[in-house]
Amino acid sequence: MNWKLISDNWEILSGIVVSVFAFFGGRKTKKNEEQSGELENLSKVREIEKSLLLDMEEQIKKLVEYNDRLEHICGKQRCLIDRYEKEFGKLEKTA
Repeated sequence: MNWKLISDNWEILSGIVVSVFAFFGGRKTKKNEEQSGELENLSKVREIEKSLLLDMEEQIKKLVEYNDRLEHICGKQRCLIDRYEKEFGKLEKTA
């Protein structure tokens, strides 16, 4: 190998070597930043999902309460209808 050629052009060679390292280092840094961005987005999605699940649970509890009330009211109405039918006979359905 010609050491004189290398020593005469060391600035150019070092620039090439540094450029290669910078290129691959930049690619790795970019990849790491993309992965960390994806992780941040994933954690935000998880938080939103938890919030939505809590909201759904609350709405389901309310629906169960309303359903229980309606069943109670329907039961009372059924008892009143049964009592009426015993006293006055069957109700006729109208179209």
